[in-house]
Amino acid sequence: MKKDLIFIFFLVISFLGRAQESQFSQFFASSAYLNPGFVGLEPTTSLAINHKSAVTDGEGALKELSHVSVIHPIHKLTSFVSQSAGVGATFVQEMSGYEGIYQTTQMLLAGAYVIRFDYEGKKLLSFGLQGGIVQTRINTDDLRYGSQYNPYIGYDNTLAGEEFESYNHIAPVFNYGMVYSYTDHHNPILSQNSMTVGVSIHNINKPRDGFMSNERRPVQLKAVATARKKTCAYYFLHPSAYVLYVKGSYQINGGLYLSRYVGAQLNTLLQIGSWYRHNDSFIFLAGMRYQNWKVGFSFDLNSKAINQNEVLNIQTFDPTVEISFGYSFSFKDKLVRATNPLF
Repeated sequence: MKKDLIFIFFLVISFLGRAQESQFSQFFASSAYLNPGFVGLEPTTSLAINHKSAVTDGEGALKELSHVSVIHPIHKLTSFVSQSAGVGATFVQEMSGYEGIYQTTQMLLAGAYVIRFDYEGKKLLSFGLQGGIVQTRINTDDLRYGSQYNPYIGYDNTLAGEEFESYNHIAPVFNYGMVYSYTDHHNPILSQNSMTVGVSIHNINKPRDGFMSNERRPVQLKAVATARKKTCAYYFLHPSAYVLYVKGSYQINGGLYLSRYVGAQLNTLLQIGSWYRHNDSFIFLAGMRYQNWKVGFSFDLNSKAINQNEVLNIQTFDPTVEISFGYSFSFKDKLVRATNPLF
């Protein structure tokens, strides 16, 4: 009876912790996960990695959130190198709840088809379909139990802990998205203005969430938009927005970045900016792109840190930090589009 009560406690904590689904602060750095339509707009074979973790060891919802994506474009070769399609693979893992006991893993494959509206490929519409599996499980491996405490030395991992039934569930999941992209020049250095707008539907099939027969992952609707506006020599502003709708609730995010090309070769781009999540948090970001490499850093000062409520609301996150890396494999010498901000 005692160990059943302990497990129920951990399980309740876990379900409360995931009441707000975790997401990346650097939205555009995990574009294939944000909207599968972006798979069709990546100009070169690329690798993207994100890792987000809580600053403190409290009992907030998120412990760790990791993402890896690989995208390969399919080009149509004419006088210009233009997108015609793209394929990608994405891996996402989240650990949340007490001691990261609740784990969600997604392995996704995506394909996108691109429609050109002009000869140079400055106006593109990408349709993306993404499918794969989502695994939900309760991980009790790192938990400590009263039976493992020695009265002389304290915690002793050589002593046997409690044994629980394995809680593990795998289900198929499908997402769909489309993205419209416009730039006034196919060379990003010569481009003055550009714009990207996308909408997507996630968890279309409402896959089962694992531990209760009627529990299913809710359908998510996402809308994203970003623009690139040249203000003066080498300086650009990137106003951006992201809206998430889940089960009758909206989350509204607004961001603004400033970027600047530096160096005689104009092969280095520096960027700083911030996001504001309405009634929830401020996110501060900085990043750099050098030749084929990209790196970004962000700090999410969320509602729990801002409001300082005396009563712990476990549905809010602890402050988090996120690091992103990206690399583009330029197999051929060519000019490429760059309509999205670094993040």
